[in-house]
Amino acid sequence: MLNCIERVEAIADAMLAKSAVRVGVLFISDATIQNYRQDLINPAINLSDSNDLSRRFPEQLVQNAMSGLEQRMARALAPLFVVQLSYQTDRWNEAYYDGLRTVAENTMGEALFCATRGAIADSVDHCFLRLRQHYSAAIHIPKQGKTVDIEIHSNGLRLLYRSRFVLR
Repeated sequence: MLNCIERVEAIADAMLAKSAVRVGVLFISDATIQNYRQDLINPAINLSDSNDLSRRFPEQLVQNAMSGLEQRMARALAPLFVVQLSYQTDRWNEAYYDGLRTVAENTMGEALFCATRGAIADSVDHCFLRLRQHYSAAIHIPKQGKTVDIEIHSNGLRLLYRSRFVLR
């Protein structure tokens, strides 16, 4: 999933830019961080040294990879939803899940993690409900910097929206 998430978001963003349709991205995955081609598991380098930082922070490579993905995805406009089918509790996968959650939330999407098989259907239903409730608005803003903050007001309706965007 990490290898294609940016490409899929780029396709969704292109669809949003060209037409007035609702577009969102839903990934359903059973991936664990150990299954990726890129080795993100940080083994202890010096097993005899109790002060070896790789022993104290084994998830640092995962955090770095997810931080890079978060920065690259800052321009994404389509909401991203992730349903993780198998929840792992080791430090590497916890860092992976935290990164997925941050990336999804930055697009006004959501990441859901299923601890049991029974939770899968409810999680997928929840994501489709959120996707059906999603609307996009095109706002033309004069370029004044790299980012822009937006504030939207409504008459009594509670709106959930992104307030910060990275300009293209």
